[in-house]
Amino acid sequence: MKKNKRDPKSSKLTVLLLDHHFTSEKTLQIPHQLIRHWKYYLLALVCLFLVLIGTVVFIASQNKILNEDSVRLQSKLDKVKEYPKKMEAVQNKILKLEAKMAKVAAYLSQRGVKQSTVEGGREGGKGGIALDLTDENMEEVIDQYMYFVDTLHRNLSNLPIGYPIYGQLTSLFGVRTNPFSEVGYEVHPGVDIQAKWGAKVKAPAHGKIVFADWRGGYGKCIIIKHNNGFQTLYGHLSAIKVREGQEVNAGEVIGEVGSTGRSTGPHLHYEITQNGKRINPSLFLKNN
Repeated sequence: MKKNKRDPKSSKLTVLLLDHHFTSEKTLQIPHQLIRHWKYYLLALVCLFLVLIGTVVFIASQNKILNEDSVRLQSKLDKVKEYPKKMEAVQNKILKLEAKMAKVAAYLSQRGVKQSTVEGGREGGKGGIALDLTDENMEEVIDQYMYFVDTLHRNLSNLPIGYPIYGQLTSLFGVRTNPFSEVGYEVHPGVDIQAKWGAKVKAPAHGKIVFADWRGGYGKCIIIKHNNGFQTLYGHLSAIKVREGQEVNAGEVIGEVGSTGRSTGPHLHYEITQNGKRINPSLFLKNN
């Protein structure tokens, strides 16, 4: 007789489970194949666990990245929403700056300053760091221009700039030929401005009248004391319209052109001194 051989794949190990009273029993059958290859099953479980952990970590990291991107996008969106308001503020500042510059230009024109332009040449080097044009640094640049214009306007009222009367310069500051004999040379301490008899002479800056009377070769003469040690003198007048001690503002009429004193004909003799030292008035007749 042949003995029936058990198939090793179908053989099982029976485990008897008893409670603490040994009254109830349960059996647990474990295949022999599982016992023999437990290392492989354990390795498979470990690999599966590691794959699950890796998947969880990857999903978590991707979620973090998505959250950070969402925050960045929201921040950019907020900036985009605020951009029109910021640009409106910048535009308002530009309009204010243009208004102030127009005011300064009108003020200079009123004071008799002739406009001059300076064309920049293309020769020479250019450089410096480069900053991105943003609303922040654009506002900073505008604020600097605003400060400059405000300071300029504030200082202009105290500087004797511009023509006290419009006209051609017939005699410049410095050494000149004697205008009477045309023989020999003499020092001319100011400039002569051609003008018609009786033309209005205006103060080029705010100041106080310290002299208003006849003054030798100057004839009828006016001297105005300004801030920062400046004084201006107006000679050969036909009429004096101010008195000593009077405060005058820029553009205010102080006298009329004449030919009194040492003069060859109607014109205005104009001098500028600072702290007692004579200065070439031509330097103050243009805004360059």
